[in-house]
Amino acid sequence: MNKSRADERETKRLLLAMASSARLRPDTIGGAIAAWEKANTGKDAGTYLRADGHQMAKVSITPLPVGSGMPKQAMALATDLAIDGFALVNLLRFVASARAMTESKNDGERLLAALDHDIDDGIDGETP
Repeated sequence: MNKSRADERETKRLLLAMASSARLRPDTIGGAIAAWEKANTGKDAGTYLRADGHQMAKVSITPLPVGSGMPKQAMALATDLAIDGFALVNLLRFVASARAMTESKNDGERLLAALDHDIDDGIDGETP
């Protein structure tokens, strides 16, 4: 039984280490969460997503869903992890728009990039 508890502790430690590392990677949901928290000073993504530490670790290590299927993928993940799916979709859309604006060269291009990103994905995640 002691080995089982040691295995559980080691598994938890590894999950937390992977989640911490994922926050530094823009291709994971953890990277998106870190970007959202940076832009929303004083707000906690765990509270926003209604997720505990274990749920946050699991969602953080997940590859970032992109494209028109993002909302459905994010909602499915949220359902599996029992977190707020609408909040996750909104967080991911916010970060995708912010990144599109950051990568553009001027103010007009930034605005168009943000609008194009939202229009391309459609309101419900489907291409219009």
